[in-house]
Amino acid sequence: DLSNNMIEHLPLSIFYSLHSVTHLKLSKNLLREMHQSQLLRMRHLQIL
Repeated sequence: DLSNNMIEHLPLSIFYSLHSVTHLKLSKNLLREMHQSQLLRMRHLQIL
């Protein structure tokens, strides 16, 4: 019974690991974009 459960949950775990990897990549890109926009804002403030 337990092994059956494991087999059922295996695709889920694979899906979750894949999802977390893509999420990590997304968050890295997001962080980079936020950082760039922050830099732009800082420059803008310096100009003012």
